[in-house]
Amino acid sequence: MTAIDLANFLQAHGLGQIGQDLFVSFQPPEPDDCITVYDTGGYAPDIEVPLRDPTCQVLVRSMDYPVAMERAQEIYSLLHAKSNFAIGGYWVYLARAEHEPTPIGPDENGRPEITLNFHFKIRRG
Repeated sequence: MTAIDLANFLQAHGLGQIGQDLFVSFQPPEPDDCITVYDTGGYAPDIEVPLRDPTCQVLVRSMDYPVAMERAQEIYSLLHAKSNFAIGGYWVYLARAEHEPTPIGPDENGRPEITLNFHFKIRRG
């Protein structure tokens, strides 16, 4: 599972449009309000169990801090502690947030940013 799979999942749940306000692996300077999904590697797979453990970061930006936090909370609620569902060509046994939505301060243009990191327990197909 990759950041593009997660971005498509977020788009399917009404949390943005890829290329307009939802991006993968690169956050453009515009628009002010957007979500960017990054691949962040993951954990070593278990040799005896055919599961993988990828991780992704979701970065939410807005000119308005409450709007950014509300979007981040929506994403957190959509994914944290959810089990047995599909994302792309993968079956997700468990999705879990590695922390609460966390403000990381403003970007270079003064726009607040909130980050979330997720760990997925998956298998192909």
